[in-house]
Amino acid sequence: MSSRRWRKMTWGIVAWSGLILGLTVVQMLMTATKNCSSFDLDDADCIRIEVNGRSAAVAEWLVRGVVIWIIGFGVLAVIAGVLAAILPARRASRLNVLEALQYE
Repeated sequence: MSSRRWRKMTWGIVAWSGLILGLTVVQMLMTATKNCSSFDLDDADCIRIEVNGRSAAVAEWLVRGVVIWIIGFGVLAVIAGVLAAILPARRASRLNVLEALQYE
């Protein structure tokens, strides 16, 4: 597979991932706003948050969902970083050090 084609495919995957992630977050925010808009904090599903004197009610499942997404993307980033480092490291380990330094 050519480098240009690989790059286009990668951009497509990133674009579709962003679209799906964005739509999921918007849906979660809309549902959380709808369910907690009455500020009925006796309900166990809502959490009251105060920032700079302003208060808001947020769905508890939304807070948990955001934490799970952050942890998931962090793990995914670590896995992608390790996989991206393996190929160049394997190539470098096969080089003869003296020949490689000769061209520097």
